[in-house]
Order: sequence, then C-alpha cells, then structure tokens
Amino acid sequence: MDNKTPDSIAQAVANTIQTNIRALFGKIQKSTPAVRQINIYPIKSCAEIQVASATVTSRGFQNDRIFQVVSKVDGAWHYCTPREKAFEKLFHIKTILSDNGKCLLLSSPHVSDTFTLKLKDAPTTSLTTTVMGGEELS
Repeated sequence: MDNKTPDSIAQAVANTIQTNIRALFGKIQKSTPAVRQINIYPIKSCAEIQVASATVTSRGFQNDRIFQVVSKVDGAWHYCTPREKAFEKLFHIKTILSDNGKCLLLSSPHVSDTFTLKLKDAPTTSLTTTVMGGEELS
C-alpha cells in the first residue's frame, strides 16, 4: 500500500514542474527587479505619458489619474471606460504635460486641433461617481 500524503504528492508535482522548467529554460536564476519604464496617465483611460522619473505622493505618482472622464446617466455620474463601445476612443486621446508642468495638452488622431488645459487655473468640480463594482468615489 502506498503511504503518500497530500504534502508529499504536492512536493513531487512541484519538483517535476521545476525539473521541466530547468530543462526548457536552463538554470533558474534569481534576478534583481528593476524599473525600466514609468508611465503616468493624467486622464484615466486615456493614453499614457512615459516619464523619466515620478514624484510619489500619498495618492500615487504625481499627475497620475488626476482627471477622469465622466458622464451623467439618469441623474448619477458614472465613469467612462474604453471597455464600453461609446467610449472606446478614449484610448486614442494622447496627453502631454508641458515642460513646466502647468499645462496638459490633449490630442487625438480623430480631431485636428490640440486642446490645452491650464492645470493651475482649471475650474474643477468635485463629484461622486460610480466605478466598477458599484463603488462610489468622491
């Protein structure tokens, strides 16, 4: 009668997998994680901006997801996502931060003009919106 425990079976499976991986990819080497690229998304769901460095704030990277496109439906604000057909072109909106960080330029291959938003003087409105899973955020 075979006295293999669930732990010994799991260990045997893990050993077999590791052996197969070594055979396919050679000796498994530990590597040191490294940051190769930092992207920020000033407008959630629009195109990213690659930056050389980023300042970390209590809410994440500075200038990352500081704006979100929303739509009012039946009296309630809902975030817009390119996952929805009506908003699929959000991914096409390119954002550029000005050198001094005071302006956000928006462009799209679907529109000939570039829109400039002055970040310091931009009027803002805080509102509560429904996000994925029905959670409300302010």
